[in-house]
Amino acid sequence: MPIIQRYLLRELLVNAVVTFVVLGSLIAMLFFSMTALKARMSYLGVNELLTIVWYLCAGRLDVLIPLTAMVACLWTYGRAAAGREIDAMRSSGIGLLSILVPALFLGAVLGAGLVWLQDSFIPDTHYARRLVGRRALSANIDQLLGESEVRIKDERISCTARSGVDAEGHRILVDVIVSEKKTPDSDPVFTMAREAEPRLDPARGELTLHLKGLRHGGVLASDEMTVTLNLGALSEDGPPSRPAQASSYEELFTDIARPRDRKSSLVAQAELHRRFALAAAALAFSFFGATLGILRRTANRALTFTLGFLIVLILGFLPTLAGKNLVASGTLPAGLALWSGDAVTAALGFFLFARIRRR
Repeated sequence: MPIIQRYLLRELLVNAVVTFVVLGSLIAMLFFSMTALKARMSYLGVNELLTIVWYLCAGRLDVLIPLTAMVACLWTYGRAAAGREIDAMRSSGIGLLSILVPALFLGAVLGAGLVWLQDSFIPDTHYARRLVGRRALSANIDQLLGESEVRIKDERISCTARSGVDAEGHRILVDVIVSEKKTPDSDPVFTMAREAEPRLDPARGELTLHLKGLRHGGVLASDEMTVTLNLGALSEDGPPSRPAQASSYEELFTDIARPRDRKSSLVAQAELHRRFALAAAALAFSFFGATLGILRRTANRALTFTLGFLIVLILGFLPTLAGKNLVASGTLPAGLALWSGDAVTAALGFFLFARIRRR
């Protein structure tokens, strides 16, 4: 590899690492702030919270890697163009395609790495996150219900009680007071019960209290009543199965070849094309980012991050999200729906490449 290409590649790698760390930190802080409230409501510990945030961040590598490729190439080539380095290279006889080889190499390597990560590592994070949420929720709620003074609440319902056991040794709550708000602005309605049998559904993050011997607003209302508290569990709804998002390539190919029904086949096709399209997006965004950087000649890092994020959002994330829904509904074939963003990105890159060559 010529000296100029090695020089650009070294700068690309440094900028890619910096970009990955910065964007990864921002995503981690975003996920942490989003899940901190759920963790408090679900009575999950700090260790469980950090573990789930790690899985959330790892599960978004399929978006973070193409975004890193876009920003790193836009940053590197924009700074080189602003410093007249690109002009000097071309004046010395180095072709434009040779100058772009390091960006294409970076995109190809990142894309190949993403193909490998999406086979097992990224899918496993989606399933593991749900398991951590269920197990931690069960353990912490059991510990909470064993305290002498029990306090549980969600967005609408608040419950205070004392811990106890029934004649068979099962955990129950006694002297229960339930406060419920029908709307955020309404006054709370109080219900008092002699005892309550708690039942936890970790899969849905719900705690059901079967109240017995209760009074409603100071008046004996009925013998029994059931209230359900949404604990904001970090686990997802549904049974502990592996959906298409958490399946390996082999499982997706099996669902396509021997589908349970037409819906499952379409979902598997959409997920398989989505993964390969995101891997190819790393190469497409590297090419587009490098040509855009040369044309814009900007070394402003804040502008580079913002512009790169918006481009990936518009040409990468939104077409992928819309494409998955269109394929799952049978409206469009998977190839057309999921690869349209890559095709537009590559076309824009070639358009800018032609403009630069004419300058």
